[in-house]
Amino acid sequence: MVVMRAPVLILAVLLGGCATVTSVAVGPPQPPKPPDCALQFSQQPPEALAAGYQRVGEICLCDPNNPGNDPRASRSSPELQQRACALGGDLVTATGTCSAASPLDEGACDGIRFAVMKARAAAK
Repeated sequence: MVVMRAPVLILAVLLGGCATVTSVAVGPPQPPKPPDCALQFSQQPPEALAAGYQRVGEICLCDPNNPGNDPRASRSSPELQQRACALGGDLVTATGTCSAASPLDEGACDGIRFAVMKARAAAK
């Protein structure tokens, strides 16, 4: 019986540290960037960034390693980095809370909603 529980326990430990992430593109599709692109973090709302950036996506990040949903703690999330870069983003900023479906169909988890912003091309 212990042999049967070991794989389940290992699976639970492996999945327990993973974040649930959903993302959606906003506006015209942007070319993706490499998963390790240079990504900036801002504490300003998207509206305050509109002169220099356009919104290209939204990300909902539910991270079990960040139960307080502190946006500053999400800066080290590889899932956030990869999704924002895949959307063509240069910067992310927290815009509120969100819910995402759990990968194990255990209902929704509460997380942080991020706006993904891309630098506007300089006017010529």
